[in-house]
Amino acid sequence: PALGLGIALVAAGAIVRIWAQVHLGYRLKRRMALVTCGPFRLCRNPIYLANSAIVLGIVAASEAPWMWIPLTVAWCALVFRAVVAYEEARLRRTYGDAYREYCRTVGAWWPTRQHVAVPCAHQLTREAVLAEATVPLVLVPVLVRAFLLHRL
Repeated sequence: PALGLGIALVAAGAIVRIWAQVHLGYRLKRRMALVTCGPFRLCRNPIYLANSAIVLGIVAASEAPWMWIPLTVAWCALVFRAVVAYEEARLRRTYGDAYREYCRTVGAWWPTRQHVAVPCAHQLTREAVLAEATVPLVLVPVLVRAFLLHRL
């Protein structure tokens, strides 16, 4: 059951990362712009939420003692909050009032009740999927361990 939960969390995180990549394109050769569509219309930090799901998925899949889950959540909250504080300061300097308005209408971590209606022309591309293709590889050590333990 823990392995299944872990795989599901990693898969969900990878899917959200691909969805965000389609719109943000931070690993793609695309001019950076303020992105407020796709998952970014629901919350400002979907990639960090996805990363948290992936990290929790690895912990769950590795069948670590239950105490690791709260420590993992705390670690993700601490690290990602610090990173977001730095990024949001840079985004306020770069995009000014447009970013401030976005922050006023879209929550940082939890989806807002009133979604911002933003036209979005982005489409799923091969490049967006390939940019996130390595994410599932984080499960390889856990899967090898599970295979070897059940095989022996």
